[in-house]
Amino acid sequence: MKNRGSNLAVLATAVNAILSEYNDFWVLSALTDRSYEEGDRNAEFRAEIEHYESAGIPESLVGQLRKGINGNLAEILETQNVGIGQVLRNKGRGQDLIFGPWERGGVAMVEIKLVFDCTVAKYFPSVAADWIKLSMVRADQFDGDLFLVVFFATLPNYTYPAGSWFGVSGSSRDKYLRNCGIEDQLHKLRRFLHHVPCWPENGSPRAQTLRPLASEVSQGLADLYRQNFRTSAAGGWSFQAPTHLRDGAVGVAIWEVR
Repeated sequence: MKNRGSNLAVLATAVNAILSEYNDFWVLSALTDRSYEEGDRNAEFRAEIEHYESAGIPESLVGQLRKGINGNLAEILETQNVGIGQVLRNKGRGQDLIFGPWERGGVAMVEIKLVFDCTVAKYFPSVAADWIKLSMVRADQFDGDLFLVVFFATLPNYTYPAGSWFGVSGSSRDKYLRNCGIEDQLHKLRRFLHHVPCWPENGSPRAQTLRPLASEVSQGLADLYRQNFRTSAAGGWSFQAPTHLRDGAVGVAIWEVR
């Protein structure tokens, strides 16, 4: 297979960058308890982006939210690794990302998945199914590199009571929690995906602790919740960034289909 190792290094550099350089994207995305790998293609997540926009969240950050993980990763690959050539982001068909270097005749295909605190149990087999999809691409005599990238996200101290958000009623967050913590998420994934990640070398996700939000973003969030979240819970509820974001983290691992 062409360029073995080099495409993995390029991809690892890019996923490292999205973890370390896109902190506020991860925090705001995770607070929605929605799936966000495809950004505003997900209707429920798109509605949350519109709420953030109404709260005066900076347009550059709103733009990252619209792109989702896939779009941001594609942009990083193109801008930080110019040698790989064009990066194609597919929406709803084929592999999520395809990249060169075209001039050397080599390509890599990438499937991307996200698991987080509220990921339902039936979703984990679909992550493993992406491995099977890539295996079928290999069986069709594709001789480039094939990668499955899985991101993990957790906000273990984020809680909210039952109430209404922009007039829509919902349960308390503990009713939605399924897998709290990156290790728990990885453990559940391994029930279906039995292969070992090729990166990081130790087989465990590369984890990044989430940092405090920029002050204007944190204040905008507090105002957004105060104005649009209603609850009858005793004592009420308000968004408290130091408490709710404590010990938050994101992680990533890469699997390769050989």
